[in-house]
Amino acid sequence: MHERSLGEKSLWYPYIKTFPSASLSPITWSKSEQETLLKGTSLEEVVKQRCLFLDEEFDNIMEISISKSLDLPQGYFNKDAFRNAFSVILSRAIYLPSAKLYALVPIGDAVNLNGNCQESFDYDWEAQSVVLRLYKKCKQGEEVFASYGKNCPNFDLLMRYGFVDENNDDDFIEIEVGLVKSDPLRKLKSQILQAANFQDEQSFPLYNDRFPLQLLSYMRLARLQDPALLAKITFEKDVIVNEANEYEVLTLLLSDCRNRLSNFEQSSDENLQLLNKDTSSRERVAAKLRVCQQKILNSTMTALRNRLSPIRGIPTKGGGMKERHSDIKEMFGVIEQVASAPQKFISDIMKSKQ
Repeated sequence: MHERSLGEKSLWYPYIKTFPSASLSPITWSKSEQETLLKGTSLEEVVKQRCLFLDEEFDNIMEISISKSLDLPQGYFNKDAFRNAFSVILSRAIYLPSAKLYALVPIGDAVNLNGNCQESFDYDWEAQSVVLRLYKKCKQGEEVFASYGKNCPNFDLLMRYGFVDENNDDDFIEIEVGLVKSDPLRKLKSQILQAANFQDEQSFPLYNDRFPLQLLSYMRLARLQDPALLAKITFEKDVIVNEANEYEVLTLLLSDCRNRLSNFEQSSDENLQLLNKDTSSRERVAAKLRVCQQKILNSTMTALRNRLSPIRGIPTKGGGMKERHSDIKEMFGVIEQVASAPQKFISDIMKSKQ
C-alpha cells in the first residue's frame, strides 16, 4: 500500500505496476456478493471470519501509524485498499522450502499454477537465486507450470489465488462429525478416539471419487450403543459392526449431504448454465466453486446409497432389524382386508346357513 502510494517514485514501481489492483479472492468482494455468490459453499462462513480478521489488523496498523504521526493518504490507506493489497500478496507470494520463507519473486510469480505437476520453486543457496525445479524434459518454447501443492481444495485456491481448478483431483469439502454429548459411553469412546489420534469433534474430507473409511469407522463408534460391540471398531479396515448401526450411520451421512445441497440456491444444472452465460469474473468463479462442491456432495450421496442398498432392513427401537418395506406391506394388507370384507361377510353367512 505504501509503495503504491509513492507511484513512480517507488524503487519497486516497475515490479508493482505488473500487479493487478486485486485478485478474485472473495476477501475483496462486497458483503452482498459474498452472501449471494458463496451461499451453500464451505467458504460462506470462512470468508466472513477472514474479513473480520483483516479489518481488525487494519485498525491496529492505523492506530500505530497515527501514534507515530505517519502521513497516510486515505485514498491509498483504507480497508478496501488493505484487502486488495492483501489479496495480491496472498496470490503472488511463493514458498521457498530451503529458505523456509515466503517471498515475492518477480517473473516467477507470472508462471501459471497447476495441481497435476511436480515442478516447484525453491531457493538455491549455492547460486544464491530462486530456481524452478523441473521433473521432466521440456522443449524450447513449451509452457512450464508450477505446482500449487498437493491436497489443495478449490475453496482454498479461490481464497488464496482467486481461481478454481475444475480438474483438481485433490478437491474436497470437509464434513464435521462428533460424539453425542449425552452419550453414556462418551468417555470410553473418547479414549478409543484418542488412541487412534482422533478428537471428540473431527473433520474429514469428502472427495469427488472417494471418502475416507475412517469417517465411517468414526460414525460407527459415535452411534454405537452396545458397549460389548466397541471391540469391533477399527480405523484400519472397513468393518461393519452390525446392520442396524450401519443403516443409521449411512442415513445420517446421507441426510447431512442432502441438507448441505439444499443450502445452495441454484442446482448443479443451473450453475453449469451460468458458466455458459455472459457473467462477471466473480460470478463465474463462484459458479465454478458451487458446481465443484455440489458434484462432491452428489457423488458422496451416490456412494452412500450404494452402501445402503444391500441392507435389507431398517433398525427397530429394540435394536433389531425389520424388512425395509414391511410397513408398506402391512398397509396394503389392511387395504386388501377392507376390500375383501363384504365377500368374507357373505361367505360367513352362507357357511352358517349350511
